[in-house]
Amino acid sequence: MTGKYLHYSLAVFLLLLPFTGRAQEPERPDLYYVTVDPETGYDIIVWLPSPSPNVNYYEIGIAQINPPDPYYLLPVGRVYPPDTEFTNTNTESGLHSVGYSVWAVNDMGGGLVFPSLFDEPDSTIFLQEPLVDSCTATITLEWNDYNSWRGQIDEYNIWWRIDGGPWTVIASLDEGINSYTRSLQADHNYDLYVEAVHADGIRRSKSNMRSVNSEDMNPGPQWMNADYATISGENGIDLSFTIGSSGTYQYTLLRSTATGGPYTVIDAFESGETRIAYTDPIVFQSGVYYYRLVALNNCGLPGDTSNTSNNILLNGTLNGMNIILDWNEYIDWLGGVQNYTLTRTVGVENPVVDVVYTGSVTGFNDDVSGLVNHLDPYENRICYRVEAVENVNLYGIQGRSVSNQSCFSVISEIRIPNAIMPNDPEPANREFEPVFEFEPEHYEMFIYNRYGLKIWEGSGPWDGRVNGDFVPEGVYLYYIRIFNRSADVVELNGSLTVVYR
Repeated sequence: MTGKYLHYSLAVFLLLLPFTGRAQEPERPDLYYVTVDPETGYDIIVWLPSPSPNVNYYEIGIAQINPPDPYYLLPVGRVYPPDTEFTNTNTESGLHSVGYSVWAVNDMGGGLVFPSLFDEPDSTIFLQEPLVDSCTATITLEWNDYNSWRGQIDEYNIWWRIDGGPWTVIASLDEGINSYTRSLQADHNYDLYVEAVHADGIRRSKSNMRSVNSEDMNPGPQWMNADYATISGENGIDLSFTIGSSGTYQYTLLRSTATGGPYTVIDAFESGETRIAYTDPIVFQSGVYYYRLVALNNCGLPGDTSNTSNNILLNGTLNGMNIILDWNEYIDWLGGVQNYTLTRTVGVENPVVDVVYTGSVTGFNDDVSGLVNHLDPYENRICYRVEAVENVNLYGIQGRSVSNQSCFSVISEIRIPNAIMPNDPEPANREFEPVFEFEPEHYEMFIYNRYGLKIWEGSGPWDGRVNGDFVPEGVYLYYIRIFNRSADVVELNGSLTVVYR
């Protein structure tokens, strides 16, 4: 302690507290805690009563802690027993940490004891001006310890209120942690303070209050929902996103061919709509694609990201009269997939549409033998689509995604024998003709010898005769044209063998 500080402190206290000796000095009280009222900015000092019986009043002294000068004490108030609490309404605790000490004094001047001036006072917690990062929409808080509680602080609580609402604890930190970073939402007023909790669980000391307005922050929407990715009428992929707050934001749209990425930017745009519709012209047959919408912050850096949407690709194979279908899952609806619905369309001119499957499995086998129109093969076109439906999610949205259409032309079988025996006792082996699973409009058949000369033609079976005589054994050629009412002409050719018993 320098001479000038000692001289100044003694001068002040000698004017206020005439010293008559140490004999009458009351025992100094213990400080219980000092705290700041965040609402008013006033400092509250609470102490335990001095055990000495000869206390006439308590003198409260103040010292600036930051910058440190704990010995430069000035009296700021006087309290008479039995009161043991003092509120300092003329304080600088909103500018720096402030320290307090309390002395017990009697009418004889007891209580002015030089060593007491050297004791380190209890300091208020000073919350510094928050560091605001508008790019990331965050604030960082920093504060000092409650100095005399070091090693005895149970936790630091961070309190805030939004737009004058109720105070809420947003974080509890261990002793030794004196900074905290928190993200903010745009266009709100925030009040914050720090509270130290003593290890006894009773004493608490609050800091000064700081206020932050996030009007200039634009971290992006409160939330974004990828509603769906579905096949468009132009065979692209239609996308929809719902935005959870009004305002104009910058976005990038990402696409990947795998759920885990990598994702590439396919477009960047600005929008003030709460629903964003977009069509990706990519041809869906080339695969399954995954999409995410990213909102950019004030600095053009990626911020919040939506959930993922993806198209459904329906595949299938025709095996005889059985069509085997499978499709990929819709992976990331917030409400999850409620079900997949498979719709079948049969026919062209007057199609019959029905639902053949509803469930959670991503595959289906369809026996279409009973659906084939043998009278008109042109109508034997069978098409399928899958629609995925979302359970209503937490935002009240129910997404729907429709797959591509997968079609099959189911042709009734036409069987051609490869040999005949004109003199066989069994009638079925005597004649050559196509065998149909349907009734054609009519057909024309031509028979040629091995030299390519036409030897017979007709619209019915051939019995192996030409001009009433059986042809010699050997290999012959045929050409058949089959006419179906509204379909193209079916042409078949090949060879048959004529043998005799």
